Amino acid sequence: VETAQNGVIQLKQLLEDCGLPASLDDLNVSENDVTELANDALKIERLLNNNPRPLNKSDIIAIYKNTFN
Repeated sequence: VETAQNGVIQLKQLLEDCGLPASLDDLNVSENDVTELANDALKIERLLNNNPRPLNKSDIIAIYKNTFN
């Protein structure tokens, strides 16, 4: 767990160092857009089929909501 937490910290620092957005807030995406984003994500079957865990619309919405600050 500690190694994973350190990886997250390092990745956040890399994003900051490179000036890249780290959240949907940083991209001016509203939480009101999450359902539409999830619907669009469900259309990308290649990514869903190659994902190690099956995802449904609720899962995708939760992932998007977790990306807000």
